[in-house]
Amino acid sequence: MAQLLMLAIRLYWVLVPASKRGHCLFKVTCSQNVFQVTKKKEFSKGISALLERYHSPRSGYHLFQDGTDERKKMMLANGGIIEADLIADRLLKHLNHTK
Repeated sequence: MAQLLMLAIRLYWVLVPASKRGHCLFKVTCSQNVFQVTKKKEFSKGISALLERYHSPRSGYHLFQDGTDERKKMMLANGGIIEADLIADRLLKHLNHTK
């Protein structure tokens, strides 16, 4: 089953042009993350990673700089907070230009 999931992701990478894919909020894209987790761990962990990323809201996020330590962070619409090392570079660049 893991091989089937990874094959589906590879087909997605080949058949769907990058310009037509969604713009992921994360540095490691959703499909890359699911592929890596499936390859390193197992099918069930890959499915869990897929569901986690799928349910991470794509809109309603808020980029901010933490007042206590000045680190850049993102608050997702569901209230989850992720650190800068997980945030897509294109979004961090936007934060730098809005200061």
